[in-house]
Amino acid sequence: MFVAFFSFIFLLTSLYGYSAFFKLLTTKSVQLKNVDIEVRNIDILYGIFFLVTLLLLLHFFLALKIIVYPIFLIGFFLFIFYLKKKIIKLKNFRLILLINFLVILINSSNGPTYDTQLYHHQLLNWNYNYKIVMNLVLLDDRMAMVSPWQLFLSLGNIKIFELTYALLFNFIPVYILISEVLNSFEKKIKDYKIFIILSSLFVLFYSLIHPFGNGIILMHLGSLGSEFPAMIFFILLIYFYLKNLQFSRVEYRRYILILSTLVVFCRISYFPILLLPIFLEFQKKFFFKEIFFKLFIVSSFFLWIVRSLVNNGCMLFPVKFTCFGFKNYLSPENINEYSNIVKSFARTAPTNEKFMDLNYSIYTYEWFIPWFKNYFLSNSLTQIFFIIIFIIIIPFIFNITETKKIKKNILLLILAHILCFVLWLQAPDIRFILGLFITLPILLIVNLIPKYIYKHFIKIKIFFLFILVGLLFKNHENLNYVFDKNIFLRSYNYENFNYVKNVGNMKVYRNTSDDGFCYDIQPICKINDNHNFLIEKNKFGYLKFIEEN
Repeated sequence: MFVAFFSFIFLLTSLYGYSAFFKLLTTKSVQLKNVDIEVRNIDILYGIFFLVTLLLLLHFFLALKIIVYPIFLIGFFLFIFYLKKKIIKLKNFRLILLINFLVILINSSNGPTYDTQLYHHQLLNWNYNYKIVMNLVLLDDRMAMVSPWQLFLSLGNIKIFELTYALLFNFIPVYILISEVLNSFEKKIKDYKIFIILSSLFVLFYSLIHPFGNGIILMHLGSLGSEFPAMIFFILLIYFYLKNLQFSRVEYRRYILILSTLVVFCRISYFPILLLPIFLEFQKKFFFKEIFFKLFIVSSFFLWIVRSLVNNGCMLFPVKFTCFGFKNYLSPENINEYSNIVKSFARTAPTNEKFMDLNYSIYTYEWFIPWFKNYFLSNSLTQIFFIIIFIIIIPFIFNITETKKIKKNILLLILAHILCFVLWLQAPDIRFILGLFITLPILLIVNLIPKYIYKHFIKIKIFFLFILVGLLFKNHENLNYVFDKNIFLRSYNYENFNYVKNVGNMKVYRNTSDDGFCYDIQPICKINDNHNFLIEKNKFGYLKFIEEN
């Protein structure tokens, strides 16, 4: 446990090194007067965003295995350099690390999620071992999931003893959230502070009362998906949006831009939330300010789209109208078929009895009522969401009578949530939009709380302590991991893997068991039965998958 935890601290220091470099670069370049020339806890967002953008660029030319150790070491030495310059000023760092240690311990026995066993390891392996691969989607449709967050996770596709380092990366958003919650208890309580306090309290309390493990939220920790970080970044985005309403500052608008980018990079289902930064930028003509910083934001989206085109031939996979039908790539019709598979599977949950009955799940709305009754209302998270919304929506409508500015911005926030929900209904799987089911009811509650109660929120600290202790008791068996050399050990079973063929000096395997999991096997694992592909290597060293006739 301690080996993993100190490795996590090293990761944080490396990210803070890049944070200081990038923040100072973008601050001094425009000589901003109201931006602090120091790096605080929350500024780790700068380092995350900078590194994600850097990886999006470098992976076009290099396999990540070539640059992993230099990237970590450069970040660490930058941290030491800026720490000596007294630019990095972290507050409550030891307390935040202690709480983070407890959260890691509480979740240290979490098993891998279904998709981590199915294809997440494979995505990381391809990113780590090879520079960007052309037409990788031909190997399997899931390989078209080009989330920049999972490219970031691929940086951790190394072993520390027996632990895959990347399994700790999704605790970085936890560290950020803990930092902001602790900061919220200082000085005067405001509505944005109540929002992040209640959101965090909800996540912890839900995990405490959930009968199975730590529930469907924290169960994602210790896996390689992007759903959990998307949820945390979404909460933080709404928090800074509310904060910016009261104290409009360059710093907060920067955080909003970075967080909205990271949210969409994690899960495309949050795409409508981009309305918030766009509205803020044009509201007071901020768009034409800080061009250098915003160039990085635009560049990251551009690199993401180009990466998708190389990988699968679409700007946004599997949205058919964004696909170009490149030669030897999947046709737009095949991509549309995969899109229907994803939609139909989600819409026929939980039994999936009418899966791929397209007249039922795609071309009509027959699926909605059965899905709503048997899936949406049967999930404990959505039950809580629905009950809170049902109880407070009318009082909220009557209560929103404050100034025109606040009313307009809050309504925009509600609209963005609604649009996210509508987009999510295309493939309504709860995990795709976890953040919304937390932030929307909390947002409505915050707007109903009378201001005279704010002063009592300082006492909520005792609830956090109570729930953490409760979770430790609930996961008391995890105390055995404290003095173990590692955590999240995976004992994947490869007995049912059969050799299929050899392609381009690479062996192709397939798991013949019912689940078909690929786990962490290398070099090539096929999830489906289609093995008709070749791999070519051009003069520049790029691999390309080509369908075999």
